[in-house]
Amino acid sequence: MSDPFFINEALVGSMKAQKWGRIVHITSTDGLHSAPNAVSYGAAIAGVTQPVRSMADAWSHFGVTVNAIVPNCFSEQIDDVEVGTCIGRTGKATELDGPILFLCSNASTYVTGQTLNVDGGHTAK
Repeated sequence: MSDPFFINEALVGSMKAQKWGRIVHITSTDGLHSAPNAVSYGAAIAGVTQPVRSMADAWSHFGVTVNAIVPNCFSEQIDDVEVGTCIGRTGKATELDGPILFLCSNASTYVTGQTLNVDGGHTAK
């Protein structure tokens, strides 16, 4: 749980010095919703998601944005019929490229402290 924080701390100095930086965490929906069979895992993942907001608040005035991507339903072992997404299929790993590239680009200068669900509409159901 503390590893992402320490990695960010190690890297953010150079980002602050150049007045620009992008940090994107990849996390899990288990940190956002109840997971009765994975209480410890859910708590640990929530421990990654919450600091995204705090780091965004602390570092945004240095031009550093901090966000999280929350992929769900990306397993090839899940049958598309059982997925429960609005799109009706599992995601492809390449479908994470666009959101990550957006959050790492100058197009996202006003986006920080956010958690973006990339889940084919699973959380909308």
